[in-house]
Amino acid sequence: MKKLWNLRKWFRNQRIKRKIIIIFIPLISIPLFVLAYVSNHIFTESVINKTTVNVTGESRLIITRIEESILNAENCANIITVSLNKIIPASQELEHDEFTEKKLVTQIVNQLGLDLLFFPDVEAVAFLDMDNQLSASNNLMEDGLQTAFQSGIIQQINKTSGENIWFTMEARDFLTTVKDVPVLTLGKKILNINTGDQLGTLILIIKESSFTSIYQSVEREQERNYFIVDSQGQVISSLNKEVLLKAPEKNIIQSIWLNKKPVTDIIKWKGQQFLVSSMPFEKLNWKLVSQIPLSILTEDNRKITWFIVSLGIFGIVFSFFGAEMLSRVIAKPLIRLTKTMLKVKEGDLKIYFSSNTSDEIGFLASGFNKMLEQIRELIDQVGTEQKQKRHYELALIQSQIKPHFLYNTLDLVYVLCAMNRVAEAKEATKALADFYRIALSGGREVISIGEELDNVNDYLAIQKIRYIDVFDFSIDLDETILHDQILKLTIQPLVENAIYHGLKPKGTNGRLHIMGSCSDHEILITVTDNGVGIDPEISQELLNTKKSNHSNKSFGLINVNERIKLFFGNEYGITIHSIPAEGTSIVVRLPKHTKGEDNYV
Repeated sequence: MKKLWNLRKWFRNQRIKRKIIIIFIPLISIPLFVLAYVSNHIFTESVINKTTVNVTGESRLIITRIEESILNAENCANIITVSLNKIIPASQELEHDEFTEKKLVTQIVNQLGLDLLFFPDVEAVAFLDMDNQLSASNNLMEDGLQTAFQSGIIQQINKTSGENIWFTMEARDFLTTVKDVPVLTLGKKILNINTGDQLGTLILIIKESSFTSIYQSVEREQERNYFIVDSQGQVISSLNKEVLLKAPEKNIIQSIWLNKKPVTDIIKWKGQQFLVSSMPFEKLNWKLVSQIPLSILTEDNRKITWFIVSLGIFGIVFSFFGAEMLSRVIAKPLIRLTKTMLKVKEGDLKIYFSSNTSDEIGFLASGFNKMLEQIRELIDQVGTEQKQKRHYELALIQSQIKPHFLYNTLDLVYVLCAMNRVAEAKEATKALADFYRIALSGGREVISIGEELDNVNDYLAIQKIRYIDVFDFSIDLDETILHDQILKLTIQPLVENAIYHGLKPKGTNGRLHIMGSCSDHEILITVTDNGVGIDPEISQELLNTKKSNHSNKSFGLINVNERIKLFFGNEYGITIHSIPAEGTSIVVRLPKHTKGEDNYV
């Protein structure tokens, strides 16, 4: 407190010029710097969100094309299986000699090449028969057969029961067309369709460049890199060949690999931030990862930010010149008048500015004091008019809601009479009479909660006659609030709304529960049903008098809400909590210890 006093004392002792500078610099610089920060943050978030949406679309397209390549390879293997089942068993019936075997190898090679024409994604295919005779669509695949046996690929394929088996992307010098170029391998054990005996082993390869061409065919920012990570955390395909068949940065793997769903995150790597997005490829347990420097995305934002900062610096410089000019023309009486006006701005309308001079300051002071007097008179006048307006609006809304229940009840009595249910018609008529005895209340608009509860009981008695199989109800109100006051016809329209728009459309027997509780300062009355519920978008607009179309569903709710607000104040009213297909709760919030209408109107 002492430091604050010393600061104020120091400020008061400064020259006007310095005071203006001290005030002007924060007023000019702080909003501009805040604007720069906020705009940069908002624009960055917007760019990231848009980029995320674009990357998601591109990733789905890439995944779809990769799936097509994988599926084409599997279809190719299946077609070759059928073709080999036609060639090999037929040759086994012939006499085996050198010419027959060469002819068989030629047939297999030709058939492999023919089948491969329909599947351009497959680079090459090779078939190893039971005599370890290798036939390939490309002669280069025949190199290193012994190494292939040692690698275990053929043994793993032969352990299967004929299903397709995929091997991870690798660079090798066997069973490939180009040595040390990464290829994806599909293996299949070829079985005789009729006998189930093994005919041989089929091996297909897809070059990594096939996947790279897919990335390049998609429209993207030049700096964005796509790569695929396998289940071992190894990059098996990438536009950046330097990271191929290597493990990416550890923090990238931790961020994306543990999440089975598409994920987007900002990751720091090698002193630079990247926007990294991933999408799973479940068939082979891969992840398609997109990586783009955040600095590229936010380059325009930084330019805007620096421009705003430059304006702030210019504003600070300009404030010095402005302070110099103002300090020459501002006098002490004007500063005092300004302080007085600031107090008025803060809401103090009882203040009076005294001036003993007859110059311009005295004339300004006289007009200022006269203006304050007129404002006070206008405020008093507006307050009186607002009270009258509330009386008029309350009477208008009350006149709208009173006939609302009467029409429905008379319709019920008519139906009961038409069905010759005289006893129930008499009971309904008696309940209607009791209802309006309380509703009219000798012209009073405010009744006790106990009277309102009796009113609701009469209404529910009528509705149970009509909808005996539609709902059951229970009432649980704290007895301490029964003598507190409430606007009549507050709870009944909410109950009516719950029956007609919640329980009746449900089609099965429902439950209606009315509960009341209180605290030191307010009363809460809740009407709950387990009906069909309300769509969240609709429930948000039901109480909006500007957007609502005043349908039957919203008419009673709007009237009750507006009456409460007009009578008790805007801090009171009703709120709606609803879950579609589960039910709706409407909470009425009222002040406690009300004494009468005049306290609130």
